[in-house]
Amino acid sequence: DVTPEGVGALGRAVRGRGALEVWTTPAQRKKDRPACVLHALVRPDARDAVVAELFALSSTFGVRWQRVERAEAGRSFDEVSVEGRTVRIKVRRVPGTDAPRPDVDAFPEHDDVEALAQALGVPLRVARARALDAWRAGRPGGARG
Repeated sequence: DVTPEGVGALGRAVRGRGALEVWTTPAQRKKDRPACVLHALVRPDARDAVVAELFALSSTFGVRWQRVERAEAGRSFDEVSVEGRTVRIKVRRVPGTDAPRPDVDAFPEHDDVEALAQALGVPLRVARARALDAWRAGRPGGARG
């Protein structure tokens, strides 16, 4: 009973109450009515707030949950300068390793890449590549990958 715009607003609201990730999947309800199922990954300490938000902002009659586990990579953040513009870089550290692999474990923040691309008048892929090149060049041993 929620419009597509309402589903988007509900997802943002649930994230605002502590959900780590929110996504939807298509579903068929009774009488073959199309619908979507809203899913959220939520830490136990945020569950009550997320459930309350779901009841407050949707027409749902129930919320289901189950416990899941995950292995989590470490992360750190670097910043690089590309033509005078700052781009934040998220660096992933795979469990059991002591250093990121420069070819696959650095991720420029999309909002920064988008702003860089617009400022420089280049496609997103070019702005992203320039940010990664700057990050790699600043690593011990210089440019790699």
